[in-house]
Amino acid sequence: METVFEKYGYRNNSGGGGLHLSGTDPQEVGTELERIRTLHDGKLYPSDVIEGAKPKSSPLHPIFEWNDTEASRRYRMYQARCLIKTVVVTFKSEEKASKPKPVFVNVISKEEVKSSDPVERAEILSDQHYTTRTNAMKTPMFRDHMVRNALSELRSWKRRYEDFNEFSLIFSAIEATEVKLKR
Repeated sequence: METVFEKYGYRNNSGGGGLHLSGTDPQEVGTELERIRTLHDGKLYPSDVIEGAKPKSSPLHPIFEWNDTEASRRYRMYQARCLIKTVVVTFKSEEKASKPKPVFVNVISKEEVKSSDPVERAEILSDQHYTTRTNAMKTPMFRDHMVRNALSELRSWKRRYEDFNEFSLIFSAIEATEVKLKR
């Protein structure tokens, strides 16, 4: 039986919004995930991946946080992000309520450092945080960030489904939007 490893090469999907594999070889990681999947009748479960990553010799080991205190803190941060994203609002009009939309959106504030030192002037301070959707839509920097994120998500969706001819009209619309936004 041919495995995914034999047919494809692995790489880090850095644009996928997921875990980044810095410091690891994506090929080794993919091979190890395939090995774990094969051991479990072709099914890959997160619990099996964690179990396989426990030995320090595993190529997956450095990807995980093994300090329970730090892992707990990171998980609570993840839960807080999920909580912030969970709250939605609907706008009620006399005819009907709108579709629910997130109240809070993730944005990045960038401020140039004021200094006479040319190296310091080139630095940009970034502050990633959440703000209300209404505020983000009214603030040009935040709105631009949201548009860039949306376009990135569209590109990612297009890559994921590019083999489906049924979506060719959507792909064309995405490409036309990319051209329009580059102007």
